[in-house]
Amino acid sequence: MINPLLEPVEHRDGKVFMPGNKVLLHLNLLRNRITEVGLEAFLATVQYQVQFKSKSMSKGPVGLLWLSLAKNCFDPQCPMYTTIQELMLPRDPIKTKIREEEVVAFPT
Repeated sequence: MINPLLEPVEHRDGKVFMPGNKVLLHLNLLRNRITEVGLEAFLATVQYQVQFKSKSMSKGPVGLLWLSLAKNCFDPQCPMYTTIQELMLPRDPIKTKIREEEVVAFPT
């Protein structure tokens, strides 16, 4: 996708569709009353995306890069939540860049 205003669009039934806009990269679900039941579904999704990314030949981002589930109806120490956090950390381009800069600034 070059620019949303310059991308080709489709007109169907009085609605505009942008076929090139298919990727959700950033999802903020803070304070949405998500329970461990919902958390289990997010974990399955993130695990699938991690597995799918390793098989994909795509040059650009594939799947969710940033997911915020804090301050919902589950314990922040819940194993499913910590697993999601661990799986998402390497996918976050901002945190990855910060870690790379720290390694350069403070080599061991």
